[in-house]
Parts: sequence; structure tokens; C-alpha cells
Amino acid sequence: MMRHLIRPHPQGSPVFRRLLRWAFAAGCYYSGTVMLLNRAFPRHGALIFFGHRVAEDFDDWLGGVPPDLFERQIAWLSRHFRFLSMDELVDHFRQQRPVPDNSVVLTLDDGFADNYTHALPILEKYRVPVTIYLVTESIDTGELPWPQRLAWVLARTRREFLELTIHTPRRLPLHTLAERVQALKIIKELRKQLPMRQQLELFQCVVEQCQVPTPKGRMLNWDQVREMRQRGVTFGSHTVHHPFMKCLPLEDARWQLEESKRVLEQRLGERVRHFCFPHGSYGEAVGRLAQAAGYESYFVPGGLDRTNDHHRSPFQLRRLGLSDDEWPVLAFTTTRLFTDWLSPSGKQTEKA
Repeated sequence: MMRHLIRPHPQGSPVFRRLLRWAFAAGCYYSGTVMLLNRAFPRHGALIFFGHRVAEDFDDWLGGVPPDLFERQIAWLSRHFRFLSMDELVDHFRQQRPVPDNSVVLTLDDGFADNYTHALPILEKYRVPVTIYLVTESIDTGELPWPQRLAWVLARTRREFLELTIHTPRRLPLHTLAERVQALKIIKELRKQLPMRQQLELFQCVVEQCQVPTPKGRMLNWDQVREMRQRGVTFGSHTVHHPFMKCLPLEDARWQLEESKRVLEQRLGERVRHFCFPHGSYGEAVGRLAQAAGYESYFVPGGLDRTNDHHRSPFQLRRLGLSDDEWPVLAFTTTRLFTDWLSPSGKQTEKA
């Protein structure tokens, strides 16, 4: 258990902060405070959790939850909450039926291969439904989504600097880990100012300069997707290229919404109902485009109340990140003290 608290993580919390958070949450749980809070402030609706990878490797800012920790989290949630699928939750909204008290929904983003190899057996063991939001280009090609692909090459390159020529020419140093993290942040911010074509040119320029092969086989393939669908997994769209949607020209955003939906429906042979904005990059204009494209739900960032009940629109759903901390921290995050008052309200804690 303790190894998950002290492992290094390039973009994660410092070890001392993780230990402090765990100690506080464990104290609340074992003292009975969590139970008292849940009794005093019952939850009339559903919490939606999101994650990405279920895997043991944490290098190169890929992140993830170890399989044994993921199983303890799922086991704890199964004992204390009722799991719903995204289809069931949205049907409650559409039919104006009350969402069951103390219910939870699990979602996973991007479509990593470990969702099949590690997460699915655990979810089937506990009979937990899950919705996975796929980046269709990554499923087609086997390449990591662009944010993870950039992190991969920047972590491994032997280059001492990058020359960026798109938009504002600049040279980014890569001598230290801190400089590489900063370079990744600068590239992610720069892409928000570019149409999709120039974003892809920027990303390809970085990969070519870094001269690092990008890995294949880290993402689901279509055979796995179809098998998982037969085994009860629901799939939604996470766009074609994983862009920052609200900053795209509207025509580019519309294409990402419609093309990813078309590909998924063609591959799965059924209607795709749910959409997820990469990085929580929701905006009112792209939200309207998503509804016009035929999606029946999506998530928005922020908001103090993370409880999703039938009074909320399926186009105003809010999620919580599935932490890579031990389950006492998860237990504390399910209290309304955390979700309504203590959790960050400015944005989702999505990891790109």
C-alpha cells in the first residue's frame, strides 16, 4: 500500500503532500467522520468518476492508477454505492426520473490498451459498468494521443533545445527535467491559438526534432473495442485528435465532433450517445455543436456541486478525477464536504 504513496511521478504531487493527504483522509475514515458526513449530508444523485490508464508504469507523465489500487477502489465503491452506466444515468435525465441516491458512474478517457488488459477483468469481477471515451485517430493508428505523444518524446529526446517556427518563432531549452516540463506547457498553450491543421504541423515538428520513436500498442485496437462492447462496455467520443475544443475554429470543432461519431458508429454498428471534451475544453459554442451533432450528454468543468441529479441537464454533467491515492482518500472525496465545498471548482482535474 505505502509504495503507491511514495513512488515518484514527474507531474504528480510531492511525496510529503501525498502522505499528508492520505493521513488526513485515513483519519477521517477510521475515526468514523466519513460515515457521519455521509449521514448528515446524504447525496441524492450520482457522482461521476473519470480516469485514464490502469497500469504500473508512471514514467513520462503518462500517469495512471496501478491495477491493485484500482481494484481496491472499485471494491470499496461497490460496497458503498450503486453503479450506473452512462446510458442509465442519461435515461434518468431524459425521462425526468430521480437518479438513485448514492450512485456512481465510472468513465475512462482516451482508450488505452490497459483498459482491456487490466481494468476490464476487475470491472467484470465486481460487475461494474464503464464508459470509455475514444480518441479515434489513436485507435486507428495505435499512436498515443498527441498530449501523451509529446510528453513521451520530450522525456526521451537527447536534443538540448527545440526550435518552434509556427506562430511565434522561439527556442525552448531542454537541458533539465524542469525545462522539458515547461516546454510541454508552452506547446500546449500555443496550440490553443492555432487551427487544427497548424496544431498537427506543430506537433509533428516537435516529434521530428526530438528524433524519438513513439510507441505503438499502448492504445486499444478496433478488435478489442468490439470485444469489449460485446462484454458490456459503452463507448463514447473523445474527438479524432484530442484537441482543445473551445479554442478551435467552429468548422474544425464541428468536424472533430461529427467525424469521430461517424467512425465510432461505423465501427460499432450502433448509435454513439456520449461525448467528452478533451481537457474539459467545453465552451458554449462547441457545446451547441455537440448537441447538433446528435450527442446526448457531455461534461462541463467547474461548479461547486458535483452531484448529478435529474434536475441537471445531461449537457451540464460534472466529474471527479479518480485519484491514484489509496481508497481512504477516495472515501473522503465521496463526501459532500469534499465534492460541494473543498474540491477545485475552477476546472476539472483532467490530465492531458
